[in-house]
Amino acid sequence: MPKPRTCEMCGARKLKRRSTTYPLILPGQQINVGRVQVDECAECGHLMPTPAGQDKLQRCLHVFSGMLDIPRKS
Repeated sequence: MPKPRTCEMCGARKLKRRSTTYPLILPGQQINVGRVQVDECAECGHLMPTPAGQDKLQRCLHVFSGMLDIPRKS
């Protein structure tokens, strides 16, 4: 999948694809998920998960919500 052309936050065009720890925000908690593929803005540092990164976050959310007994949207 091609990289996005601009940052969602600031509109800068210089993005770098890398793997990093990404914060997964849950009700009242934050869980840091390791090795998530993201596009990082060189201007503001905003992280945008790639499609593969989004898939990993969804899998982790599914597992964590079951462990923490957080209601899931179907």
